[in-house]
Amino acid sequence: MLPVFAGLLTGGSGAGAASGGVAIRWGFYITYNPNSLQSLQANVRNLTHVSPWFYNLKADGTITGNDQANVSSLIKSNGVKELPMIKNTSAEYNDFSALVGDPVKVNSIVDQIDAIVSNNGYDGITLDFEALNPSDKTNLTILMSRVYDRLHPKGKLTVAIVAAKTRHI
Repeated sequence: MLPVFAGLLTGGSGAGAASGGVAIRWGFYITYNPNSLQSLQANVRNLTHVSPWFYNLKADGTITGNDQANVSSLIKSNGVKELPMIKNTSAEYNDFSALVGDPVKVNSIVDQIDAIVSNNGYDGITLDFEALNPSDKTNLTILMSRVYDRLHPKGKLTVAIVAAKTRHI
């Protein structure tokens, strides 16, 4: 399988599957690599969830990007849950701290995420925030809680991609 599915979870042989749990197979689609679409087309029927990277969080708190109808149609027509990814590509470190530390901006981010999910019929959202300050821990948790509190009553999922801790900070 191509590197675009490096984040694939194969729960089919784990403890959850042995005890009757449902296997989760998660794929990631990236828009900048043409091989990613080919890989998605070849493998989507084997997945349960896909997070296509359609959106970006900017330093001013706006979320930019658009749904790709052909990709969403492929995912949905195969009965796969679609949780597009929002990355903080231009809101890193201190810029990100300023966003999550500002309740007005947090409210705006939550409103934007809710609109993106609702307007596009997504099954939820995947937040992939990288290049953060350790001091963002509490405010990031608050943001994630706010997104979850908004989406969960609507039956939508909230997913956070978290880097593994490699050292004690």
